[in-house]
Amino acid sequence: MTTEDDTRIDRGTGEEADEDRSRFLAFSDGVFAFAATLLAVSLAAPVLRPDQLSELPGRLRDLWPQVLAYAISFLVVSSFWGAHRQIFRRIPRLDDALIAMNVSLLMLIAVLPFPTAVLGLYSSVPIAVVLYTATLTAISLLLVIVRMYALSKNLMRRAASPDLHRVQTVRSLIFPAVFAGSIPVAYYARPPSWAMYSWLLLIPLNMLLNRLPRRKPVQRTERPSG
Repeated sequence: MTTEDDTRIDRGTGEEADEDRSRFLAFSDGVFAFAATLLAVSLAAPVLRPDQLSELPGRLRDLWPQVLAYAISFLVVSSFWGAHRQIFRRIPRLDDALIAMNVSLLMLIAVLPFPTAVLGLYSSVPIAVVLYTATLTAISLLLVIVRMYALSKNLMRRAASPDLHRVQTVRSLIFPAVFAGSIPVAYYARPPSWAMYSWLLLIPLNMLLNRLPRRKPVQRTERPSG
């Protein structure tokens, strides 16, 4: 028999869980926003003396690799934030392991401005491209691990249909596969920054996945009696 006190305790526990989840998501969103903002710090405007103003166009052109690294990283952070949001909007409750995985993921997101700055300054050096690509690969893999763990523990609501679930699983695996596959390209391509162009494969691959046929549930029609 459930007493009034028990009802209050259950309601309070549920409210605390919702509050913890809200704080968890707010903290995660804050880290993504901080990382996206911090990316711009590596973009420093040229400082010239009055007699050097004619050099400004050339100095701005020299900033092109850093601007490109910033633009790529901002889009990547936005993409990771979108994937993170898609995953956790279907996870109504959390456990300690899931929180620990998310903390590891946010740690890599927060440090992303560092390999971005290295890539912008030394895009012609293979290790700079590899450092950046390895960071993206680790983030992508952690997102996959979070998703698979949540599904295995029944913490995450599954997709409405098996076909949609398979498409979402394949899409989550494409990102780490493409990023990891670009690492050897950085060592053998000249210049090494050509490895970043291989990431453009993500665009047609995602478009292909979106065009995959999805079976609709069969609706049974009842025959009229008589």
